[in-house]
Amino acid sequence: MKALDAAISARQWKKAVQIIQVIDDDTGELNKYYLKIGQHYESVREYHMAQRFYMQVSGENKFLDKKTYRGELVNKYLI
Repeated sequence: MKALDAAISARQWKKAVQIIQVIDDDTGELNKYYLKIGQHYESVREYHMAQRFYMQVSGENKFLDKKTYRGELVNKYLI
């Protein structure tokens, strides 16, 4: 988790993606990281990547909204 925190703090998003992909998460501890990475990719208009991370959020998810950007549908899930 410390490596993931460091990568996100340093805004090394590709490194954060590599790290989060190898961590097993059965407890939902990674939810906040999935959201941060999803928000980053949404801010740089990489909507498919953003959607990928939003959909990884586990637990009691509630459908928040659907956004359409340039014809691309993005489903955003939050805890």
